[in-house]
Amino acid sequence: NGGAVKVEGSSASANFTNCTFTDNQADGFGGAVCVTNGAFSPRTTLTHCTLAGNLAKNGGGFAILNGRAEILGSLITGNTVSYDVYAASEASIIGDYNVLGTANQNLGTTNLYGYPAAEVLYTNSAGNISLESVAGVNVLRLSGSSPARDILTQSYGVNTDQTGTSRPMLSG
Repeated sequence: NGGAVKVEGSSASANFTNCTFTDNQADGFGGAVCVTNGAFSPRTTLTHCTLAGNLAKNGGGFAILNGRAEILGSLITGNTVSYDVYAASEASIIGDYNVLGTANQNLGTTNLYGYPAAEVLYTNSAGNISLESVAGVNVLRLSGSSPARDILTQSYGVNTDQTGTSRPMLSG
């Protein structure tokens, strides 16, 4: 579980900000990140993160088996085998202003669901997502018509993206 990161332990938590997780793999849950801390406080938070191109049996991008998680202004799509975001019945997960491929639970009404990676992220001539160096930082770039453009109405205290560029905000 947790191809890149596993948050485990009764008082364990993690806060990820402006991160990209891609090309990670787990045999069970959470191709990129798996949370199994057994407690509802503290919580694990993803803010302005991109999880794409990861692989796991459940929660190709993100999985929470128990505990509490919050996902804010993030892109989680194009992960395989099932669900980009997976939350077990013993877990609590909420989200705001995310663009998601698939999820087995509703994270909230401000999220956009059902967007495949090719509609959200730039793909190369072979139709695959790939890291690109922007200002010396490897990122997964948004496609020109991505629904993630201008979705945010608040910064969650993070005013720049991974490259240090100011985040545009919609009023509302």
